[in-house]
Amino acid sequence: MHGALANTDTAPPRVTFESQRLTLSCALWTAADDTRPLAVLVHGALDQARSWDWTARRLSDRYRVAAPDLRGHGWSGKPMDPDA
Repeated sequence: MHGALANTDTAPPRVTFESQRLTLSCALWTAADDTRPLAVLVHGALDQARSWDWTARRLSDRYRVAAPDLRGHGWSGKPMDPDA
């Protein structure tokens, strides 16, 4: 396992991007030049990307791992229109 990922108290790096006037966030357990296969972990309702920390750390020795915060969850923005 990668040394930096072994510390369970360390938050994974995040990237953010804009989509439909919302800022969306994604936690990454990978390096920019990583060529391993990508595993995307998607949380359920009432949860957030960090709920995958333990699983992502275990997978990160074999895969690049990304866990997005869905709209209105974790570090991602919440739509102004509740029907959006």
